[in-house]
Amino acid sequence: MIRGVFMATIRDVAELAGVSVATVSGVINQSCKVSDKLTAKVLAAAKELNYHPNRLARALSVKRTHLIGCLVPTIVNPFFPQIVKSVEDIAFQNNIGVFVCNSEGRSEKVSYYIQMLLETQVDGVIIALSWELAKPEVINPFLEAGIPVVGLAGARRLATIDCVVTDDVHGGFEATSHLISLGHAKIAFIGAQNSESTRLRLMGYQKALTENDIAFDERYVVLGSAFSEVESYTLTKVLLERYPEITAIFAYNDIMALGILSAANDNGYLVPQDISVIGFDDTVAFSLPKLSTIAIPKEEMGRIAANILMDRIQGKAEPPHIFEIPPKLVIRNSTSRVRADSFRITG
Repeated sequence: MIRGVFMATIRDVAELAGVSVATVSGVINQSCKVSDKLTAKVLAAAKELNYHPNRLARALSVKRTHLIGCLVPTIVNPFFPQIVKSVEDIAFQNNIGVFVCNSEGRSEKVSYYIQMLLETQVDGVIIALSWELAKPEVINPFLEAGIPVVGLAGARRLATIDCVVTDDVHGGFEATSHLISLGHAKIAFIGAQNSESTRLRLMGYQKALTENDIAFDERYVVLGSAFSEVESYTLTKVLLERYPEITAIFAYNDIMALGILSAANDNGYLVPQDISVIGFDDTVAFSLPKLSTIAIPKEEMGRIAANILMDRIQGKAEPPHIFEIPPKLVIRNSTSRVRADSFRITG
């Protein structure tokens, strides 16, 4: 005969410790002041009985689930996993679990996760400010349920929630100014259509050209349908075949920069001798050559967003704020002056 597994209850712990159920509840939930002596007795009894509090019952008693949601558009791009890790670190320090919800840009997944998080009655939600998530129909259901929301990354600044973002215009300006400082004037930009971040980084690109008296040439701006290495590879091959005078390319992000490096190599260009390439977001650890980029402090962004959410969960009431973290130019080996004696591999 198979014996059932004994599952200790809060009453068992109270009986073994010689205290009331209310005292055990106060110790477990940290909801009231209990002396060190009684706390030690309760914890010892709980350990002896291998007692694990029922999360649902605990949530009902303290009106908190100690769970938050983190809704992101992708986990393929390493940008978001790095942010999520920082969010999880802060949540763990506060004894809070994290539901990571990867929408993959699919509306049916977004709807599913909204419903799931609402039904779970999470204490708060962090939402990436991407085009498919930074929408009233995604954010408002949580706010209407009294669940605090913090937005991060992306280019959108929303008035209804705290937002932790970076300055895309300044980042685009810094990337282009770096290329100009190396003597480049024929500078291309490769991004994606229907992207607010692309629009802002392109503004910074144009601002740098204007401030250096370099004419903007719309032929050198190419916008694809996706932020992918494959897409940027195809766009770069076409761009270089049509406009071989280009000496530098500014990529929307590091993933797209990898495609640019591959296309340049396949077209017989040496990087950086024949053509310089700079990315954005600093997510690529290994490339040949090592990629110059505009670094977004992803860990800091996740940490700040998570701490703001902890404050909101604790009841901090004040108008929403925009927290803008400046990006930083990181110079590596993919950018330089075009050497007078450079050559292009052919055949």
